[in-house]
Amino acid sequence: MKQGTTFIIRALERLGVALTALVGRQTPVALIDGATITWNARLNYNSYVTLAGNRTLAITGLVLGDYGTIKIIQGGAGSNTLALPAGSKVGATGGGVLTLSTAVGAYDIATFYYDELGVLNFNITPNFT
Repeated sequence: MKQGTTFIIRALERLGVALTALVGRQTPVALIDGATITWNARLNYNSYVTLAGNRTLAITGLVLGDYGTIKIIQGGAGSNTLALPAGSKVGATGGGVLTLSTAVGAYDIATFYYDELGVLNFNITPNFT
């Protein structure tokens, strides 16, 4: 390990930050499907969910500059929707609506950036089958 890296790790340890806590945030975590799907971005910034119906996404624990990735899988009969938190913006499609794949088992990858104005900006890569 390089000397600079060791210095940073030791400084974090002195502040009470466990290195495993930082590394663990990248591991994708399954979100619980329900009418409202809650994602705590402080705990992990990669997640996935299988939709069994039309749902609403709530993201908690955000700090300006945060980002995240969610894999959205079509379950149930397919053609499910996922409403974004109020005020969200979506690149390319405009507005605050994600256009999801509709076939059962298909999935989309959505990413977000929580900007300096407190706006959730989403992009989506659709239709992995």
